[in-house]
Amino acid sequence: MVKSHTLSTFLFLFFVLFTFTVALYTDFYQAPKIGQSTIEETQLVFKEGDFENIVEMRFKNRLGDFLLNRPGSESFEWQLTKPRMFPASSAPIRTILGQLYKLKIRKIYEFEPINTYNFSLDSPVLELDLKNQDGKTWAIRFGLSNSIDNSTYISVNTKNAIFHIDGISENLETMDLAKFIESKVAPYLPERVQSIAFYRALKSDSNLILKAVQKGNKEWSDSAGNPLQEDLVNELLKDFLSIKAQAILDVIPESAQANITKAKTTPQWTMEVELAGGTVVEYAISDLMEKPMPELKIDKRSHFLISAKHLQYPYLVAKDYFKIWEQLSAQRLKKLPIKKLFY
Repeated sequence: MVKSHTLSTFLFLFFVLFTFTVALYTDFYQAPKIGQSTIEETQLVFKEGDFENIVEMRFKNRLGDFLLNRPGSESFEWQLTKPRMFPASSAPIRTILGQLYKLKIRKIYEFEPINTYNFSLDSPVLELDLKNQDGKTWAIRFGLSNSIDNSTYISVNTKNAIFHIDGISENLETMDLAKFIESKVAPYLPERVQSIAFYRALKSDSNLILKAVQKGNKEWSDSAGNPLQEDLVNELLKDFLSIKAQAILDVIPESAQANITKAKTTPQWTMEVELAGGTVVEYAISDLMEKPMPELKIDKRSHFLISAKHLQYPYLVAKDYFKIWEQLSAQRLKKLPIKKLFY
């Protein structure tokens, strides 16, 4: 009789435990819960202007975890601080923010564990954290992608919801470290440049070759006020602003250190650029490197260095850009009087 009672109790407890387990399993693996929010008011997750004045961005994909911020300097707009310290290109940042404004909603789901699990938001493919100058933050996560209907799922901390959206037109999953590094030595728009000055060797009054100053009417003149040929000065400026580094020498082999140090400390030219806000940026341009650097696969006289105080590392530049200074002539840039043209 006691055995029968014990067996009944055991079976009852087993049944209760089984029912409880099934209920938990069913609740966790049930179909995604659709939220009550409607999408008639807006078809987009974000509206234009939501991400104005962003000062910090963290972007993580399968290729890396990148942290960028605005240093508040005219010398460069964005700085990459993780995984390494470099001036950052603003192009990928504009691409990322531009894509956020295009996220078109298909459905809205409740922000619950079952939904985050079903849509792979517990292990997102992309993570994007943003912060603006007022301290407001966004945590945006990209989860499951459906290649058949070109859609994906995202969660947004400020909206407490999961959105089923159209697929992103730009492939953000392929962005790597090289994409975020600014390869241009002087990544400025021409209209931001107020003056440019060229010096032979180190900067001094006696070494000044030419200083071109832009007037309010966009005309160029030298330091004495004499007019210069605008097309030639603009071409010279355009050529300089287009210079891209082949490599940024953040790590220099020991055997090449003496060669690099000499090139940095004994410039062939010095160039000074004044920006619209009054910031003056000074660049030191070396001669062509006399010694080869096999560790960097650099042949003799095939490259030169450009360095600056605001750049943490020197930039290695291909010989093709060297002609900018080789062809430099103050006389060539001067505007001739009309009577001289017909003399």
